Amino acid sequence: MKYTSVAMLLFLFLSFFSCKEKSTLVTMEVEKDNAATEALLIEANKYKLLGQYNAALELFHDFVLKNPGSSTGNYQLALLHFELGEYTEAYLTSKKAYHLSPSNKYIALFHIDCCLQTQQTDEAFNVYNQLIVKFPADYDLHINFARLQHEAGKFTESLALLRRYTVNNGNKLSTELLSLKNQNFYHLKWTDSIEVTLGELIKLNPANMQYKGLLAELYVSVGKYAQADTVYSALLAQHPTNAQILLSIANYKRIAGKDQEMLALFYRALCDKSLSYKPFFDLYAYFKRQQAKNDCSLCSVMLDSLYHRFPDEKLILEEKYLLAFQENNQKDKIFYLQRLIDAAPNDFQFWQNLLDIYFVNNDFEELYKAANSALEFFPNQAILYYYGGISALRSDRPAEAVSMLKSAEMYEIALENLNLRFQIYYALLEANHFTESYAEADFYFDKAILLEPDNLSLMNNYAFMLSQRQSKLELALSFIDKCLYYQPDYYVFIDTKACVFEAMRDLDAALKLTKLALLKGGNTDAAVLEHHADLLLKLNKNEEALEFYEKAYKLRPSDELLLKIQNEK
Repeated sequence: MKYTSVAMLLFLFLSFFSCKEKSTLVTMEVEKDNAATEALLIEANKYKLLGQYNAALELFHDFVLKNPGSSTGNYQLALLHFELGEYTEAYLTSKKAYHLSPSNKYIALFHIDCCLQTQQTDEAFNVYNQLIVKFPADYDLHINFARLQHEAGKFTESLALLRRYTVNNGNKLSTELLSLKNQNFYHLKWTDSIEVTLGELIKLNPANMQYKGLLAELYVSVGKYAQADTVYSALLAQHPTNAQILLSIANYKRIAGKDQEMLALFYRALCDKSLSYKPFFDLYAYFKRQQAKNDCSLCSVMLDSLYHRFPDEKLILEEKYLLAFQENNQKDKIFYLQRLIDAAPNDFQFWQNLLDIYFVNNDFEELYKAANSALEFFPNQAILYYYGGISALRSDRPAEAVSMLKSAEMYEIALENLNLRFQIYYALLEANHFTESYAEADFYFDKAILLEPDNLSLMNNYAFMLSQRQSKLELALSFIDKCLYYQPDYYVFIDTKACVFEAMRDLDAALKLTKLALLKGGNTDAAVLEHHADLLLKLNKNEEALEFYEKAYKLRPSDELLLKIQNEK
């Protein structure tokens, strides 16, 4: 219920100065011989109207202290408490006003509002019951109380009240009353009563499609398909192009297992341009769940039709992406993620999924562009700087990589994401190595190894970097030996050890290791083949070197390898 301060103030002024006129809302009980207290109440309402609520509260309190038996004063004070959101105070004061004037319907209804706001439901029901006794013919009173009972789960009590009102008032029916009865019947699952009530609603509202649709749905829910067909056929004859009716019948066909008929009605409904995507999508979703254990080709057909009709709706785009994900269709996954980003650029998960795909596919050019685009919306996301940095690193821009990875490091600190932190340190190790900032590279290796002390990939790569720098070679050897201890037959680790011996100028030992690496699987890796050829060349075994350069070139054609081949011919 709503109360208007301006209207109430006008009422107060009229009640004081209109030759004993009585308000229709609240009867003023201020004694006429007490001009001072009258002025106090008027002044309080003036401050309230001006928005000076603290001053108004003080004056209302003063008035109630001087006139404790005034229901009007207590009511006005309670009303101000309520408007200020002070519901406990409003409840306590309205309770006093109600006890002083229990026959005043408007004070009683306001007290009910205060009871409900403070969870005093039983008291609210008691006040309503007393009002019902006093006003047996008040329609709004009965409807509001019955609705409150319904919302509180007292369905039978709500029905009893509505029935009593109907009997006491000449069996008068209204759409509102019948609809409320029907809601109670639905909760009680009294299907026969629902059928009767819907019939009465249809008689009162013969042109209303909703009640006929509800009756048909009721027949479907209890398996009365013949009756449902009759109602739906009549509806369809009256409204052959109405999308809501077509979808309702399509849903019935879905339940009845008539998939092709459902699809035909679904297509007909799509021709109606007035409906939003939601009811169409709901039917698709119901059918998809129903077909969860089957190969649902019709689901894909429905989804394609939905996408054609509503190409920019987020839920439909998400479904298209999910389907592409299930089919592992990389091209479609990227396409629909890009569409989703266009539709909802502030949804970080869509960006994350797209970046993950580019990263897994080693598409560093697209990864770099997408990461920088995402940073416009999420400038504090560490993962975006990481992806930007790693793509710059893999594109031979190590200085730029260092800058972006430093930003990733800064923003990750607040996340405490140790896996991401490790990846950032690892990338910074590489980037600083390529910019020949070796002290920084060592610094980040130390930070990374503290997080994952048994990470063999990290130790292997660091050993390789040390061999390239020809620095700390004994340390490099210790790391690669640890890697080989755990994986003695992994050709990459064997080849790295060869790099360390080569840096130590022990070319014979290095050559033995590359031979072993080739035997362990390195013969399919162009880098290992090229490394073996380089060692042969350093040992003046040019013909053998040429053979392995050619093998490497077949696996990975490059200008650098072609030049080496030409030099040896």
